[in-house]
Amino acid sequence: MLRKNDQPCRMSPPTHFGPRLAAFGNEQVQPGLHNFSECNPSAPAVHERAHAWVVGVVMRAQLRYVEGQKTEQETSIVRILLVDDYLPWRHFVSSMLQRRPQLRIVGECSDGLRAVQSAKESKPDLILMDIGIPTLNGIEAARRILEFLPEVKILFVTENRSAEVAEHALRTSGQGYVIKSNAASELLSAVEAVLEGRHFVSASVVD
Repeated sequence: MLRKNDQPCRMSPPTHFGPRLAAFGNEQVQPGLHNFSECNPSAPAVHERAHAWVVGVVMRAQLRYVEGQKTEQETSIVRILLVDDYLPWRHFVSSMLQRRPQLRIVGECSDGLRAVQSAKESKPDLILMDIGIPTLNGIEAARRILEFLPEVKILFVTENRSAEVAEHALRTSGQGYVIKSNAASELLSAVEAVLEGRHFVSASVVD
């Protein structure tokens, strides 16, 4: 109810929160918010409530934006199975992969048969596989894994420099072939190439 000397407020949307709301875009200030500086002496209290409402809109929009970013990051995680019978080498590879936060090791194995079983259980996106491992060589283990995980990427990481072996490995089951002594400079590039659907062969493979 207006007192005798009160004047109705002229309606005009606030502008000082406009840029911040536009950045999130999900909620807009509704028409009808007043320019309370032109209202009667009771306006400051109402202005404070309106200010709190607008701040709440911005905070909810920010929260949805952050949650959306987290969801996008989670969907970009690459699950990796590491197969090598030399524990210090697995530690070295793990430390390298940690430089890329989207790369996550979901399992480690020291022989071919365990690699096949672990792949069934963990369903990795990428397998880093040595060739000379116990119970089942890496090429055969990769071939068996591809029978039930046809979309998985295989990157062989080995000390075998033979071009013949590399060709057989890539033709049979792999997308990449890295020589261990070159891993410090080539491994992350090879991982990136394989995940993008390209082949990678280490410069140290010889005829």
